This record gives sequence, structure tokens and C-alpha cells, in this order.
Amino acid sequence: MALRVVQQDEAELLRAFRDGRREAPTALWRRFGMRIHRLVLRTLGPDDAVEELAQEAFTRVLERVGSVRHEAALEGFVVAVTLNTVRGELRRRRRRRFFSFLFPAEEPLTDDDPSAKLEVKQLFDALDALTVDQRLAFTLRHLEQFELTEVAQAMGVSLATAKRRLVEAKAVLDERFAEPTGRPGREGRHG
Repeated sequence: MALRVVQQDEAELLRAFRDGRREAPTALWRRFGMRIHRLVLRTLGPDDAVEELAQEAFTRVLERVGSVRHEAALEGFVVAVTLNTVRGELRRRRRRRFFSFLFPAEEPLTDDDPSAKLEVKQLFDALDALTVDQRLAFTLRHLEQFELTEVAQAMGVSLATAKRRLVEAKAVLDERFAEPTGRPGREGRHG
């Protein structure tokens, strides 16, 4: 019996894994693959490593899905494993940047619109100024539209810690995008 993938509920997915059904990994990918890919893309930005890192995150999910006890925890589990995979990549990149004389970096952008390329590059350059945890919190809250409680849960921290990381990220980004007048943002009032 094939799993109904589009409307697959988490309980049936977990049962399929526990029963060792061959189609379970495919059903899990169809249920969460786009979410994993989107989280990786929105955290890293346009990057050649997005596909590979999304696959790595999914592989880690497959390796550990047996540890999920309650179907209500499956989506949070997938998000947490994905975030941990991205966190590891961001830390590796920071170490590489520290030793940049050994690792020449290139981050090609594929969009043909030069102004769009520039804006995307500026955004992700600014995100590079954040700590890994600030960047993950910012991505979940502002790019993935998670509620504050969901950000805290996905990152495995208290609500207060999640809020603090978001405030810190905002302060760094406000400073990074400050207008020459000293006001943050592009739409600062003049006069």
C-alpha cells in the first residue's frame, strides 16, 4: 500500500518508518523536503552548497527519525535537525574565513539582474556579521515567519533567549544598514 504523500500525517509517517516500509523515506522527503531546502536557502542565501546541505540535513533526519516518539514532534524535529546542520556549516565557514588565506572563497550569484544581485549580496553580507545563533533566529523569525515561541522551540532555547538573539541581530543589522544621517533603514525620513 503506497503512502498518501501530499496529505501525509506525521503519525502515519512515523508508523511507516517503524514498520520499515520502503516508501517511508520518499514520503518524508515529499512532506518536508521543500521545508528543509527553504530553511537552508534562506539561512545561507544563494549558494552552490544549498542542495548538498539540504541533502545532508535530510540524511541526518533519516538517520534519527526513529528517535521521534510523538507525531506532534516530527515537524519540530525536522526543523531542529536542519538548523543544526546549517549551524555546523556556518561555523565551518567562519573557521574558513578566519583562515581565508588558505581557502579562497567565491559565492557566485545566479540572478541576471545586477541590482537584485547586489541587494541579495548586501543582505547576506550583513547576515554574515551576525553570530550563528543570531542568524538562525533571524532567519526563522523574519524569513520563515515563525512565531517567537516556534523560534525558541526550534532552536532549543527559552523564549527570552530567542527574543534576546533577535534583538541583538536587529541591532547589528540596524548598524550595518544605518543611513549616513544615523537613522537605520532605507526609508529614514529627511527633514
